[in-house]
Amino acid sequence: MTIKFKDVGQGDSILVTWLIDDKLHVGIIDCNIHQDKTNPLLLELSSMAIETIDFIFLSHPHYDHYSGLEELLIYCASKKIIIEKFFHTCSPTEEFLRASVSTPLEDQTLASLWARIDALEGSIIQSIAMINEASGATTLDGKWKFVVLAPAYREQQDFNALRISQPKAAYKSNLLSTIIKIYSPDAYILLTSDAEHKTFKRILMHRMHAEFSKLELLLGQVSHHGAEANFHEKFWKNQKHNKLSPMAISVGPNHYGHPSANVISKLQSHNFKVDVTMLNSSAVSTALSSISTLAPGSTSNDLTYSF
Repeated sequence: MTIKFKDVGQGDSILVTWLIDDKLHVGIIDCNIHQDKTNPLLLELSSMAIETIDFIFLSHPHYDHYSGLEELLIYCASKKIIIEKFFHTCSPTEEFLRASVSTPLEDQTLASLWARIDALEGSIIQSIAMINEASGATTLDGKWKFVVLAPAYREQQDFNALRISQPKAAYKSNLLSTIIKIYSPDAYILLTSDAEHKTFKRILMHRMHAEFSKLELLLGQVSHHGAEANFHEKFWKNQKHNKLSPMAISVGPNHYGHPSANVISKLQSHNFKVDVTMLNSSAVSTALSSISTLAPGSTSNDLTYSF
């Protein structure tokens, strides 16, 4: 199995690939348009000879996670590529979607995306499902499965309460962020999107997670592009891992201060290796010796992990 964090600037696009009997299988988590107006995940997908995508996740309805998804769907329709499962965490109603965005562009893009999803359901999109922690496990191959640990009912209720009390507070959509655990009998990978601090706290206390934590963490994703407000130090400290297990941060130029130098420092103090898709930031420059660096002449910094 290979997991690749595409360098999409400030946002997420994750490509998951694995083989079954020499046949390539593909999963996608989010799809963002880079600041240079390219769609890096789609560019890579277009170079692959595939007829089917096993799953696509829209982790939560924030622009830097869905801005390139409709273009991806248009491409799949043009090439008659079947999408077996489309997973999401939001209700596709006008009221719900408008509570998730903060600008007219985001509103228009999200509404257009859902119109496209609806139009393609039953043709290239075989099934659409709103997913949460109660959804159960999905088998990828003879070794790997995945399960969604978030959002839970609690996060969905918190989102709905904020949607009513603060209708213009689009940041609250982070409460709907997926935490996806890809696991084998002895190890696991955590892909955390923009999950909130309170979500990690809930999972840390959950009996099911206590069972999972006996396995070895092979790879983690630092939530919300390395934002300090989302970081739960105790959660990551308690994960069983080898020295210098990788923690990936997908980030680009931004005015939010992502990634946090404090988050990077704390992860390193717990013997994690921090990999970042953007290196020209003051936070990253504090620890270049242990952070992935661009190859000579490279114009992007995809992070690729094989298991």
